[in-house]
Amino acid sequence: MRNNLFFKLLLIIICFILLLTVITGVICVDASETKVQYTADDLEKIIDNILTLKQEESQTTSLQKYIDASLSKSAGTSPCDWYIITLHQYKERYNYNKYRKALDIYIKNTKIANATDMQRIALVYSAVGGNEEYIQTTIDNSIGDLGIMSYIYGLILLDTKSYTSKTYSRENLITKILSLRFSDGGWALTGKVSDIDVTAMALQALAPYYDDEDVSTAVDKALTLLSERQLKSGDYYSYNNRSCESVAQVILALCSLHIDFQKDERFIKEKHTLLDGLLLYALPDGSFSHTIDGLYNDTATVQAMNALVATWRQLNDYDAIFTFSDDELKEELTNSQESTNSIKKIKITYKDTQHSILQNSDKKEIGIAIILFTLTLILGLLFLHKKLNRKNILLLLILTGVSIVVLWNTDFQTAKDYYQVNTDKIEVGNHKVYVSIRCDAVVDKKAADYIPSDGIILEKTEYKLYDGDSVFDILLRVTQQNKIQLEYHGSDNNSIKTVYVKGMNQLYEYDFGELSGWMYRVNSEFPGVGCADYYLSDGDIIEWFYTCDLGKDISE
Repeated sequence: MRNNLFFKLLLIIICFILLLTVITGVICVDASETKVQYTADDLEKIIDNILTLKQEESQTTSLQKYIDASLSKSAGTSPCDWYIITLHQYKERYNYNKYRKALDIYIKNTKIANATDMQRIALVYSAVGGNEEYIQTTIDNSIGDLGIMSYIYGLILLDTKSYTSKTYSRENLITKILSLRFSDGGWALTGKVSDIDVTAMALQALAPYYDDEDVSTAVDKALTLLSERQLKSGDYYSYNNRSCESVAQVILALCSLHIDFQKDERFIKEKHTLLDGLLLYALPDGSFSHTIDGLYNDTATVQAMNALVATWRQLNDYDAIFTFSDDELKEELTNSQESTNSIKKIKITYKDTQHSILQNSDKKEIGIAIILFTLTLILGLLFLHKKLNRKNILLLLILTGVSIVVLWNTDFQTAKDYYQVNTDKIEVGNHKVYVSIRCDAVVDKKAADYIPSDGIILEKTEYKLYDGDSVFDILLRVTQQNKIQLEYHGSDNNSIKTVYVKGMNQLYEYDFGELSGWMYRVNSEFPGVGCADYYLSDGDIIEWFYTCDLGKDISE
């Protein structure tokens, strides 16, 4: 009798523990799905970690010394110029004399042919002072020289300190930018499909003119596009890949429009905000990568910092990041002063400020919780009906264990995922596509056996199309058949399939600069999705290109 009583008491305790485990698991899942809103203090920790990392890289003991000893050495280059602009708009003020002098030497000794490079340098001068002649010359001569981007940066530059242009009025620039919109409401460098980055940059330029009816109509339509294209993880696809820079540019656009994107439901997908999307690219050392699970990238890091500072300014009720007149911030140091300000690195794990995303493993954990809950329910029912015996308990425990093992070893796939990796099992049809692989952009830049003299790695060739084939499926078969080396990175983060082509025919991303790498287009248009997510139709023409400038050097 005592043994039976003890046995039943033990079972009650086990049932209670199982029920408590299930309840705790459900609470944890619910907590993980609660939208986090980042405060200005949260953002300061992340920004300060970036700045501490840069100090450590340059082996300097203060941000002033980092500016003088490190950034000034490469004045006029993209990452350094953007660091200066962003630093100028964040918390402290520093002495930029050495950077200005280095920039003066750079523009004197360097022929700058690219209009947007000229405009970026002019933005630096506008921020930290100096060389008003260069600013005015740039405004008068560069706007419109490089298509949409030179119009966008031209308008932003004009508005930093109310400059005027001899060639374009603000009204002319606004009209020109609006005229370059695509039918879906966005903008792009080339092709006919809107690009996230360029659309977001256009909104940054148009933001001060939102009160104009034509501008507000265009801006609202573009915002709808950006909302629709946002992934459920909070970030974006752009130029065939998910990238840190894309979500950073959208954050800058919304901050410029004074939109509180942490509360605006248009930009919250499954409780994930744009900041959640941005921090997917954060690395443990405080830097950011260009792609998910990628390595440190300086361009991605400075653009992320720019977006974080823009948000920090918004939360502190400061002006937009390209408005260079902050009376509420500290005055710049005089020539005789030098800041000894050094930011102390704060150990911060992003799980402290960023909620987890429901991944495949999360689904399995929920499934296990359901199994345990069912077990608890059955045990309770057996107990109430006085049928709780060793035989039934043993059978239930065996079935529960088997169910958990089967569940944990099952890979949940959608039909789309299944056919993406099993296209060779689909019945062959009579449909065809055409594929070519080229590297014209680097033919004259480097002599190497793997760079063909005519830039043609694979001439336009016809291939059979299987039902459900993506651009990546075709690329895999094409490179294997023609023995073309291919290296790619695949990820399944946040239940989103991502494939990023890192190298082909021994040509890799960043081999020829920060904007170099592989891109594709279909029927002469750059899609706004990754190559594994673009599904093909009969007769499609797929072109793979190696670019040195994010597609700007690819001819029509």
